[in-house]
Amino acid sequence: MKKLSVKSNIIDITKPVTIKTYLSVSVMGKNLSLNVNYANINLPEVDLNNKEMNIYLPKRYEGKDNIEIISKILNKTYKEIAEREILDSMEIARYILGFAPEDFFIQDIKNLYCKTIKKDMVIVVNPNIVKYNKTVIDNTIIRAFCKLRYKEGSKKYIETLKYAIKEYDIYAKKYLNNKEKSVLAI
Repeated sequence: MKKLSVKSNIIDITKPVTIKTYLSVSVMGKNLSLNVNYANINLPEVDLNNKEMNIYLPKRYEGKDNIEIISKILNKTYKEIAEREILDSMEIARYILGFAPEDFFIQDIKNLYCKTIKKDMVIVVNPNIVKYNKTVIDNTIIRAFCKLRYKEGSKKYIETLKYAIKEYDIYAKKYLNNKEKSVLAI
């Protein structure tokens, strides 16, 4: 009988070990790996690409419980992305429907991604909406535009929404190279 020889792997505990996390975040409908790194910097930084989100924290945070800090950084990142994406979605909705609200705000809303304040002609958007893809964001804003103008469920609301869905699908195919159909349900 032959003996199996096993090479021993000795771990050198004097060398720093890089730990890769298995955390992920969703940004614009894509799941990205979340990596937390420590660097010789004064303020936290975020690097975002198509596959991962890297959060760089100052070295002084290393070895501490950083969940709260990381959560605040993620919320701030979502808010910054939301500001750009919502402006773009508002412009698309204005183009399709021919009117616009007086203003919009990005604010945390419990259990909602968007709400309308009809008397002030204002739309309030939850920054966490940027976890979803562009089509979902655009359709949510179009629905909010329709709610500002008409009572939800009314005949005119449904007609306007159907028109907006049809126009958005045409717009998405032409300008966004989007094969997805609108996700609005009436």
